[in-house]
Amino acid sequence: MAIGMVAVVAISIGVYLYNKPKKDIARVKPDFVLAAGTLTEEYSINEQKANQSYLGKVLQVEGTVLMVEQAEFMVITLEGVGLCNVRAELRKDFAGTANLEGTQVKIKGRCTGLLLDVVLNDCIIL
Repeated sequence: MAIGMVAVVAISIGVYLYNKPKKDIARVKPDFVLAAGTLTEEYSINEQKANQSYLGKVLQVEGTVLMVEQAEFMVITLEGVGLCNVRAELRKDFAGTANLEGTQVKIKGRCTGLLLDVVLNDCIIL
């Protein structure tokens, strides 16, 4: 009986946290403001330490746009250091279509860590 109650409570908490609305990135003050090169360099040097600082945090990152991809949502790649760049996945409601390649931009989003690039989700262009 007690195990069943614990399971129901755990499942309920999990469902609540999964469906909990995220804070609107546009209204949230960034936890860190930094250059794309600085962010990628920190991840290249020590991924664990960088994750302790940035994972799950709202970052404002400035850099030069290398590439813009349009699929289900727009993805902007900012130039980093070495082979590591910043991949900014814009919010689905973003309707920007301007040619941004080669320009300097400021992007705000939530850091989800390093895959091949440092990934920011739910991004907006400032």
